[in-house]
Amino acid sequence: MGRFIIAGVGPGMGCSIAREFKSHGETIALISRSEFGKNLAKELNAYYMNADLKVFRDAEDTLSQLKEKLGGIDGVIHCAGGFFSTIGISELSPEKFLEALNNNALTFFNVAKAASSLMNEKGGSITAISAARNVYYSSNPGYAAGKGAIVYMVRSLARKLAPSNIRVNAVAPGFIRKDDCNGRRSDMRLLSEERYPSAFIGKIVYELATNPLITGQNIEADGGVSSIIPEN
Repeated sequence: MGRFIIAGVGPGMGCSIAREFKSHGETIALISRSEFGKNLAKELNAYYMNADLKVFRDAEDTLSQLKEKLGGIDGVIHCAGGFFSTIGISELSPEKFLEALNNNALTFFNVAKAASSLMNEKGGSITAISAARNVYYSSNPGYAAGKGAIVYMVRSLARKLAPSNIRVNAVAPGFIRKDDCNGRRSDMRLLSEERYPSAFIGKIVYELATNPLITGQNIEADGGVSSIIPEN
């Protein structure tokens, strides 16, 4: 089975992604700065390390140590980010804009740079979490810029890293619930404005991380909500 590092694990998507990979018998390691991530790693019998992914040296050292523990790296999933809010540009300070950009885009750059240098000649996969259009349209400029940067980095890195047999993709979720990290995918309706279970995302991430034919893609997974054309 494969060896995967899930970076930036919290109680929503990161948790569901970890459970999905574990359900397939993969060997996993979690990177998190929270007690939640540490406890989840213990529950899933996964390796765990605490790191600040905004600092490249921390990201590089952490991934290198986890590679040693895992015996190699077949894929890395970047879940770090956040800083969603509905405030507009007039309310967002330059400092908060940069903070949101760093927590989303810089952490992905650091993780991707470190991971790509640690994968052997067999290659592997790098998978990120971006955001569906209805999410970043509703958010602040910093969050939108950070998630948008991830999408374009994915497309650029997929092209540049293909000769090394490293695939790079992203999943763009709509609004999800963060209180159902249980691995179950309950029913949901298309075009629904309700938040849907985060477990749906884990299944898509697993496919992108393990399917050798997919690279350079940003898969929008929002139940079709972003495709609705406003009436006004």
